[in-house]
Amino acid sequence: MMNRRKTCRPLLFLCAVTLVLGPAVNPVLSQSAVSGRMAGLVFDKATKGPLAGATVRAKLVTADEVFASRETDPGGSYSIPDIPAGIYALSLAHEGTEYTIEGRFDVRAGTNFFFESCFELDRARGTGALRPDCSSGFYAESQVVALGPHRYFRTEPRHLDAREAQILDIGHEGRECLARDRYPQLSTDVSPHQDVRFSRVYFRAAQHSDFYYVDMRDTGGDFQAVLPKPSPETTQIVYYMEAINLTFDGYQSSEFMPRIVFGEDCNERDPGAYFTGGDPGIVVGSVVQGAATLPPGFLPQGIGTFITASGSVVSASAGAAAAGGGSFLTSTTGLILIVSAAGAATVIGVNAGGEDEASPVR
Repeated sequence: MMNRRKTCRPLLFLCAVTLVLGPAVNPVLSQSAVSGRMAGLVFDKATKGPLAGATVRAKLVTADEVFASRETDPGGSYSIPDIPAGIYALSLAHEGTEYTIEGRFDVRAGTNFFFESCFELDRARGTGALRPDCSSGFYAESQVVALGPHRYFRTEPRHLDAREAQILDIGHEGRECLARDRYPQLSTDVSPHQDVRFSRVYFRAAQHSDFYYVDMRDTGGDFQAVLPKPSPETTQIVYYMEAINLTFDGYQSSEFMPRIVFGEDCNERDPGAYFTGGDPGIVVGSVVQGAATLPPGFLPQGIGTFITASGSVVSASAGAAAAGGGSFLTSTTGLILIVSAAGAATVIGVNAGGEDEASPVR
C-alpha cells in the first residue's frame, strides 16, 4: 500500500453568484441525479446599488430553451434552485430590455460545487457583466471545502458514521519508464472504493516546477486517467495520485518519476500503460495562477480543454495559440463554471473561515 498524505488548510469563502451542486452522497452519479443552485446579486452600474425587479434567465443551451427565470427581490438578490447538469447561458432582463451575459455555465454531474460572483447591468452598453467588487455575504454560514483552486459545498454532516469517514488507501505501481510517443494511461486502486468522492492525477515535466492535474475516471474497479504526450525535450515526468473521501478529506500517494524513453522497450513491459483509442479529449487543469495554458514539457495533441487556476475554460486550440505566442491566458471576460474543476474568470472576495479543507501539497 502506498504512503498517504492528508492535508488541511483554513476554509475559504467566496462571493456572490453561487452554483452549488448537491447533495451527492455517492460520488458516482448520473447527470440526471445531480442538481445545483444558482444564487447571487444583480447591481445597476449607473446607480452602483442592488437592482430590484431584474429577471435572471438561465437558458439550457443544449435544448435551446429557458430552463428557469427568477426576479431579483428589493435587495437585488435571486435564487434559482434545482439546476440539472447541462450547459447554460445567462441573461438579465429589466424594464422590457434583455441584457446578454458573456460566457457559459458548464454544469457537470459528479461532485458538489460552490462558487460566487455578482452581475452588473450596464444599460449604456446593453450588456451584463461580472462585478469585481462584490461582497454579498451569500452562504456565509455554509461549509465550503477548498481543494486547490476548486470550491466545494459540503452537504453532509461533519460527524458521519465510521464507514463514511474512512481513511482512503491508494494503491499504485509506479512506472519505471514511459514511451515518448504514447499517451500515458495511469490507474490506481483506492479503497474503500465506495468512499471515494473523486480522484485526480497531478503531474509535471521534471524540468518544470508547476503541477497540472487530470481528473481520474471511475471504471467501477479502479480509477484511470490519460495524460498528455511528453514533448521531445522531456526525459522524466513527476506524478502522484490524490483521492478525496465523502467528508472531503484528501489523501495522496507518493510521487513517481518515470523516465521518458524512445523505442518499444516500455511498451512491451506494460501494454496497459497507454491509451489506445482515438482522440482522448483530455481535460487538463492548472493549480498555479499565471501558469502556462498548456503544460510545459508536454505536447498539445489530445488535450481537448484547459482549465486555468482561476477557473476559466479554454479550448485546446486557444491554449495552443497562447502557448505558441509565448504568453499566458489572462482573459477576465465572461463566466464559465465547471463542477469538477471550475470557477469564474476572476476570483474575488476571499475571506478566511473556520472549517478544514483538503488541499494538494507541492
